[in-house]
Amino acid sequence: MQTKPRKQLPDREIAELYLEGLSIADLARRYGVSTSTIHRRLHEQEIQTRSCRPPQPWAQAHAIGHRPLPPRS
Repeated sequence: MQTKPRKQLPDREIAELYLEGLSIADLARRYGVSTSTIHRRLHEQEIQTRSCRPPQPWAQAHAIGHRPLPPRS
């Protein structure tokens, strides 16, 4: 399977707009790419992305190994 060529995007501008408050979805629409592309470009520039919602306490505890995940409903 061949990979698509990397689309030329203004990575620095994307990072600046994101840091000014635009969402990943807004940036993806603006540049005609997927949200995963924007997320990857931000990650490559070591920009920490915002979360849509605050992390759940049980998820944080599980991440450091204190207690198991709750059962799926």
